[in-house]
Amino acid sequence: MSLFRDLRRRHVFRLAGLYIVGAWVVIEVSSVFFPAWGIPDTALRYLFVAAALLFPVALIFSWIFDVTSNGIVRTEAAAPGEEVDLKLQRSDFLMLAGLAIVGFAVLAGSFQKIAEEIEIVDAIVQRVENSVAVLPFSNLDTSADTGYFSDGVTEEILHRLSATRALHVFGSTSSFAFRNSEDSPARISEVLGVEYLLHGSIRRDNNFVRVTARLLDQQGLQVWSQSFDRKLEAIFVIQSEIASAVAAQIVKEIVSTHGASQARATDNMDAYNAYLVGRAFANARVDDWHSKSEEAFRQSIELDPDFAPAHAGLAYSLFIMRSVDEARWAEAISSARRAIELDPNRAEGYAILGIILASVGPDEYMEGLQHLRRSIELDPALSIAYNWLALALRTSGRHEESYAIMDQGLAIDPLNPPIVANVAQRLSNEGDLENAERMLQRLAQLPELPRLTDGALFEIYFEWGRYTDALEWYSGPSSVVAYEALGLTERVDEILDIYAQEDPIGVMELQLVQLQSRGRHKEAWKTLDAFIKKFVTDYEEVDPDYLGLTMIAQVLAGEYELAVGIFRSLADENPAAMVDGMFHRTARDLLNALGFAYIQTGNPDMASEILGFRTDRMIRFEGTTQPEYLEILSLNQLLSGDEDAAYRMFETAVDNGWANYYKAMNDPRWGDTLGQPQFVKLLEGVKDNIAQQRETVVARESGNN
Repeated sequence: MSLFRDLRRRHVFRLAGLYIVGAWVVIEVSSVFFPAWGIPDTALRYLFVAAALLFPVALIFSWIFDVTSNGIVRTEAAAPGEEVDLKLQRSDFLMLAGLAIVGFAVLAGSFQKIAEEIEIVDAIVQRVENSVAVLPFSNLDTSADTGYFSDGVTEEILHRLSATRALHVFGSTSSFAFRNSEDSPARISEVLGVEYLLHGSIRRDNNFVRVTARLLDQQGLQVWSQSFDRKLEAIFVIQSEIASAVAAQIVKEIVSTHGASQARATDNMDAYNAYLVGRAFANARVDDWHSKSEEAFRQSIELDPDFAPAHAGLAYSLFIMRSVDEARWAEAISSARRAIELDPNRAEGYAILGIILASVGPDEYMEGLQHLRRSIELDPALSIAYNWLALALRTSGRHEESYAIMDQGLAIDPLNPPIVANVAQRLSNEGDLENAERMLQRLAQLPELPRLTDGALFEIYFEWGRYTDALEWYSGPSSVVAYEALGLTERVDEILDIYAQEDPIGVMELQLVQLQSRGRHKEAWKTLDAFIKKFVTDYEEVDPDYLGLTMIAQVLAGEYELAVGIFRSLADENPAAMVDGMFHRTARDLLNALGFAYIQTGNPDMASEILGFRTDRMIRFEGTTQPEYLEILSLNQLLSGDEDAAYRMFETAVDNGWANYYKAMNDPRWGDTLGQPQFVKLLEGVKDNIAQQRETVVARESGNN
């Protein structure tokens, strides 16, 4: 009873009640205004947590102090009539400071979390008129192994909806990213930028299937719902009925779906089931998915040779393996053509045939572009076709058109990892690291981290010299480039030893980085040359990127005539013909290496032509603020004889984060330039930066162990 009286006397109950009411009012008001300000619902959680953590702080304050008209004073003593000095003492000020620090820390942490949520919202796309995203339908079968069936049916509904030209249907990758999300439908609609969401459930029971579909508006309110109970063989009819009903609800006047595929169906449900299994493996990219998806597609074709989707799926599995076996590539082309023959209005056959032909050679390239464009006409929601078309255009130097197509794909499928990664890489190349990072971090906030996201973040952070951030996202074999840049050579050797048996091809590429960063250029060239000769006898058969790495290795090893000879024989000394189709980093380094080789062989005019082409392309298409680009531009200026311009470029590179110190110090193209006083002064800061990052990485990894 004494404690109870003390609590009342010290006004603890009163303050607790006022605190609870006040916190409730703040949270309620926030729940109304946060959506209007574009702040996500999850930010309310942090407000609630902050309110809960500050509650005991408020009770402690109420027990010790009173707030009066004269300010904050100590609580009166219990004995009646006893005179006590209520002025704050030194210990009271310390107590108040401690409580203030705790309160500030809680609020700062909560507002930091809210700020992070707002930053994610910054990347939200604007809502598109008459747009709909098809979320993955729930699998209500007793066996979880049949989830591929519900996913397959969901994607088929999506493709049928995309044939309705009045609708803007989002790609499946973005929609399926919210499979396990706890976000509300309104939040998902906001993130995707769509007006409507379609979701539902599918249950199979022996030879019968029940499909329930629900259409929600952007507030999450139900617009339409219907259940379909049919025999399993009627699943294709159900898909069409759902697509038509949804379209009718969204747009008043439906544009004709004339030309939409009518041959998707098969009378053989086992063939359809095998096809869905193959597609599930291809989408999941699990271990050995190539062979598993190929096997399933072949089984589907065996059960129904006239089922077009299975032929398109087989072509995809054969192509994506990137096998050097010409017979498999020929079969992939044949399968894709068969899919088109069986169903001329199905987009997937055109898409896979297009990217195969665009990759085969210059004679088939234009036909490949035509097929890729046709696939987008047939199915505007087929986001992979945008990605493939953009990549095909880029290989021929049609950069601006490639960028436009990729941006269209991003609008269709804003959370598609390959498209987001490619656009983010382009932004990074152009010097816009902030937006590139924001796009990829947006993917990282999804319920499950999409594939490619960690590697893409590693790539852009590495390019900007942020090695600690890069290694925080990715720790696979490719991480050795960051460890090597930090001078952690023992860690590099350890990783390469671990992965040598698992991925000898990938390890060979990383060994080049290892050896070249340490100045062992002769050894690097011999290692690469021996590896290539295991597979081919003629450089014309070498993949463009490996060819570029080979020529760079030759130049760094002092084999200038070899590199120049390849350039003459394969590209007739045409820089564009040499690098088109190569990875951007390989291409820009190769041309600089060739310029250096021509200088060393006594042909400065040809060197000037190559270096000028490289500089012009980088400035027009790739930007000039990314540190790695600035390093190459600086080297170009140096080899062109303008040392002052080279220094200015290099200084800007360092200011922007360049830290590839060890590789540059062992690169013969720099000669003795980096030993000159002005460069030495710049490099001192770079070495300090590397030392700090190395210390952070070592401490972090020691803590994890």
